[in-house]
Amino acid sequence: MVCTTCGRDFTPKASGNTLKNGTPHLYYDCASKIRKEKNSCGCSLPARKVETLIIDTISAIGRDKKVIESCVENLSEMKRVSTTPIREEIKTLQSELRQKLGELEKWKKKVFSVEGALAKELQSEAEAVAQRKQELEVQLAKRTLDIRAHEQELASSKDIAAALTNFSAIFEELEYPEQKELLGLLIQQIRIQKIDSANARPNKCIIGHRKSFYEMELRFTADAEQIAPLKNALPKFVELKSLASRKGFEPLSLG
Repeated sequence: MVCTTCGRDFTPKASGNTLKNGTPHLYYDCASKIRKEKNSCGCSLPARKVETLIIDTISAIGRDKKVIESCVENLSEMKRVSTTPIREEIKTLQSELRQKLGELEKWKKKVFSVEGALAKELQSEAEAVAQRKQELEVQLAKRTLDIRAHEQELASSKDIAAALTNFSAIFEELEYPEQKELLGLLIQQIRIQKIDSANARPNKCIIGHRKSFYEMELRFTADAEQIAPLKNALPKFVELKSLASRKGFEPLSLG
């Protein structure tokens, strides 16, 4: 989180007071203020206000139907790429199985056309081919199930909608390391600028504190686009979908 007023980073700092539940009251102070520099900009914001605004901003982005549709499109590509090695293996198994089926028919004809010791020897060869055929069929069935299971692990459009539109509620259920990981996937930089209230721009994230006003800008990953970072975070949303279901969150209607 960068202070664009002086170019320094913001650092979390405890005020020494606590909330009613005993949680320390944290602030984000500009490094120049913490170091008590001569030309300090004095920027200081309550951490809870900043964090709430960040989550609300991401939640608002997630309500955009185009974002969800883009995530679903990316999901389809993820499914295709992630199962390609398995599908290639299945093709190889199917090819070998067709070959063994042809061999088995030939061995059966040979066995029926001869008698005695030679017939027994041919029968043994035919049984070996039949055994390999069974092994191939088992492998094919297993790999087919692997593809189905893998695709089920990836979120559907409904799952993505549930995670995105309830981002703030789900976010609160995550442990701090998970929260940090998820935000890191989405946000490249947070820029804070101290402004006069008269200069506040419409549709911008404004934080008011102690008669001072600050404008917050979220710079998302992938060239500050809104859709791309959410697509990048899809693996995490896959995990969030089960949490959304357990908590009974309803997804946004895609109709």
